[in-house]
Amino acid sequence: MPGEVAREIPECPANSPVRGPLLDKLEKYNGVFGHVYNQTTDRITIISQEGDDCWLDPGKGASYAGTTDLNKGERRFSSTYAPWRPSAVDGGDGETWLWMLVTPYPDYGVRGMAIGLDDPRAGWPSAGSIYRESNGRVCKRDDILLQTNGLSEGDEYRLSGSSQGSVLVKRLEDSERIAREWMPGHTNTDDWARIDLYIERVPTNCVR
Repeated sequence: MPGEVAREIPECPANSPVRGPLLDKLEKYNGVFGHVYNQTTDRITIISQEGDDCWLDPGKGASYAGTTDLNKGERRFSSTYAPWRPSAVDGGDGETWLWMLVTPYPDYGVRGMAIGLDDPRAGWPSAGSIYRESNGRVCKRDDILLQTNGLSEGDEYRLSGSSQGSVLVKRLEDSERIAREWMPGHTNTDDWARIDLYIERVPTNCVR
């Protein structure tokens, strides 16, 4: 519109303490934290599951953190989530996961890769990816959630698909010291899973 002022998107902050759009709830005793790295050749937008966003240049990283230990009811009935966030219906077990959406920059409701992370109360942490558009549109013919196996410390797993883009998932060694640096004042996060994400390709289209 003529005279309309463009919304200014901030740069995603990195390192400790975790802050900005990719900082989610820090309550409870299970959750994930780490860095998201842009390994593509273009600037990307990262959108939190609440709809806050920031941009990240090639070769740069951004820190994130959030709990995955909320009850399913707390997730299901939340009115704060962005329209693209997968649910248990379309994302398998992803209802209680921590999600983020990676899209080209700037974002105008275009294609994206939704990445979900889980640190369950029992079992190994895991991750998944699925095609989403920031306005909530899905890829009906390829609405498949790619998932890692359970990730032990030191494991890595590449999630890659025609519609899902490509992200390399690396689980690092748990560290009470690093957790307290990244999330000061939250001792419940001492054994949260450390998972780094390397964005290699953002989806170019939905395979319809």
